[in-house]
Amino acid sequence: MGERMKSIVGAAVAGGVIAYLGTTYLFYPAMADNPSEGVEAILSSPLDIVVYVIIAVVFFDVFVQKVGNTMLTAMLFAVSQILILDVFYVLNGNRAAYPAVLSAGLLLASWYAIGWTYDKLA
Repeated sequence: MGERMKSIVGAAVAGGVIAYLGTTYLFYPAMADNPSEGVEAILSSPLDIVVYVIIAVVFFDVFVQKVGNTMLTAMLFAVSQILILDVFYVLNGNRAAYPAVLSAGLLLASWYAIGWTYDKLA
């Protein structure tokens, strides 16, 4: 890991700067100007989940073709979502820890099932 420290630190700094500037000067102002209260859902439940899963699995298929390892790709998708939806939201106070843990478990289970099923049917 020592030989990768320059890359790791550099990537963290680059990503951190872009994320900070983007959220501070683009995302937060856009959210303030367009509050989510009163916005109607485009799709109602459970149709929203169905459409989300279809879109996610189509992207998953594209990445499986590029990566070549179904379960690795599935876990990358899961961990990415966990980092965004659970870790970051807990850190910034938008989500409590208990629901975040449940969400992380659900994401891991869902993506594992997607990867396992995809492998078995491929």
